[in-house]
Amino acid sequence: ATLTLGADISGSVAHPAETVKYSFTLAAPTTLLVDTGNASNTNSLTWSLTGPRGSEASLRAFNASSNSLLSLPAGTYEFSVAFGDLTTGTYNFRLVDAATTPVLAPDVATQLTLDPASHAQAYQLVVPEAGDFVFNPASYTNYGSGWRVADRLGNTLRSGNMGAATQPFSLAAGRYYFVVDGPDNMVGTGQYEFMLHRIVTTAQTLALNTGVGGSIDSVGQRYDYSFSINTPTSVLFDSLSNRGDLVWELTGPTGTLRSNISFNGSDGGAWNAPIRLDAAGNYHLRVLPQGAASGAFSFRLLDLAAAAPLPLDNQQLLTLNPGSSARLFSLDANAGDYWKLDVAGVGGGSAL
Repeated sequence: ATLTLGADISGSVAHPAETVKYSFTLAAPTTLLVDTGNASNTNSLTWSLTGPRGSEASLRAFNASSNSLLSLPAGTYEFSVAFGDLTTGTYNFRLVDAATTPVLAPDVATQLTLDPASHAQAYQLVVPEAGDFVFNPASYTNYGSGWRVADRLGNTLRSGNMGAATQPFSLAAGRYYFVVDGPDNMVGTGQYEFMLHRIVTTAQTLALNTGVGGSIDSVGQRYDYSFSINTPTSVLFDSLSNRGDLVWELTGPTGTLRSNISFNGSDGGAWNAPIRLDAAGNYHLRVLPQGAASGAFSFRLLDLAAAAPLPLDNQQLLTLNPGSSARLFSLDANAGDYWKLDVAGVGGGSAL
């Protein structure tokens, strides 16, 4: 039988070992989406495609969607459907010219209905400049529905499910396809709303020992704080926000000095150790949200050289404002000295 691209096709394999064949012709090179729908036995149902170059796909499972984008030359093709275990049953599919699919605009909410819910929907994605992106779902019918970004040859570059925000991923400038795959054999319709965000990086300068505040106002937004030093310097990151969904990293002329440290994990343990900056030059402290994190944050990067002298054997009354902040003190000592810290009391919380 001859098929028309884009048409929804339903059929059946009536006899064991029977292969049902369809033919079509491409007038020009085409990227084709093989969209397999409901079937009576997807575990053993397969499809194959042959054309001018020979076999383009052989015995691919109906319930596997990750390899369903094919870059094909012009010519006549044969698409065949068969059960691999001598069973019989029904099937549904369509072949879609990806060039006829809608364009997905980054940073714009997209609403999608899959009918039936097991179908797939492809979008054309144009990236004029290289950048980082994050997928953010607003609503979904089926958490297990998948999405993927594929290149012009159909190779999957990034994938996830429709119910979860992703960590940032990079795309070079170029043309891509964004495909939403409905769950295998799902009946009814699938309703989705999602957005593909292009990550915004806010660049600012940073002054040591000065409070810094910012706000994540869009999914994936990053902050890049830069500063420079001329002589070796020791610094300490002082988190002023109890945020487990924000992390920070520090890079400089010698590479990465700290990475992937949460704001609420910065004030204790090994992550609270001072950082030695030995090389003169430019440094970058970046604040990175995790998933769909949003909202305000604040911190300081303290220069240990600015620590106030702490006289020994004198009682000190110390007020931290805000209470989550740190204070630095310096001590003069000789080799072999032993010290004891005597804490008389802590009011309004706990201290490390």
